[in-house]
Amino acid sequence: KEQKGYAYLSGRYGYLSLLAPFVIEKITGEKPSSLPEYWDYQFKTKYYVNNTNTITLFLMGSSDYMKIVDKDGDEIGKDEDPLLANLESKEKWKSHSQGLYYSWSPSKLFSNKLILFSALMDYYTYFNLPNEQVAEVWKDVNIKSKPYIFGIKEKFKLNLINNHLDFNGSLEYRHYDFKAKGKSVASTGDAEYFDLSDPSQVAKVDIDKKIINRTFSSSLESKLKLGGLSIVPGLRTDYLQRTGVTLFDPRGRIVYEFPTNTTFSIAGGKYSYFMQTNPFLFNEQPQWSSIGKDLKPEKSYHRAVGIEQKIGLFIIKTE
Repeated sequence: KEQKGYAYLSGRYGYLSLLAPFVIEKITGEKPSSLPEYWDYQFKTKYYVNNTNTITLFLMGSSDYMKIVDKDGDEIGKDEDPLLANLESKEKWKSHSQGLYYSWSPSKLFSNKLILFSALMDYYTYFNLPNEQVAEVWKDVNIKSKPYIFGIKEKFKLNLINNHLDFNGSLEYRHYDFKAKGKSVASTGDAEYFDLSDPSQVAKVDIDKKIINRTFSSSLESKLKLGGLSIVPGLRTDYLQRTGVTLFDPRGRIVYEFPTNTTFSIAGGKYSYFMQTNPFLFNEQPQWSSIGKDLKPEKSYHRAVGIEQKIGLFIIKTE
């Protein structure tokens, strides 16, 4: 018999939105004004074309919804801040992601994987404070955003000297198609304290944007192993077309395993990214994605030291 592939399918639905309204109404006699609704799914199938070629399809998605309507003005912060009475809020977030993989492994020395992928997010937020004392800017705040990401990635692994020297590398292109429409708020300057009734602290911003960004990335990592010593240097580059800036992020680690089953490791590296491509930031403040060189990339430096000791069936590790 020859196995030609497999398929998995799973899904969930949040029980709160199904059971809680019935239970709460039976106990209190009133329906709840707010409950989270959630569901998600995953699907994966893999087909073995032959001994060296495989095709994999992966799908996943989720939906998260939360609504708060304080009609009577007695549930949300009335005692703490009367201006929050009768608050109305809605938050809905859907995402669907897809990945198509083609893998080719002609020998133990070389393997290659081509990936087509996309991440499609639909985000809606609504906020309203109908209280007459609240500044007009806080009424009917709403944003609909669709930060869509499409990409293609090439990954390879080359084992030049078995168990002694190998290389891992990748090339990647991403297309960011971000759209947003609605009304948001933006700070007008520093204030000594926050006041919902002060119309000068924030201003309403009309949003109708379609922003395209493109990035090109590459990475290369090698591993040299000599006895108990492993040296793994690496480099990642990212280029954002909007800014014309290329990021160079070196990183690496050194590991040595002693005959006493004691392993010592040290690692470090630079990690950067362009804020213009962040879909979560776009959901809240879409204008950030259209900024060029004035918006500098964020970066961080990581350093780690670790020691591990094997004792029979146990492993003791400290980092």
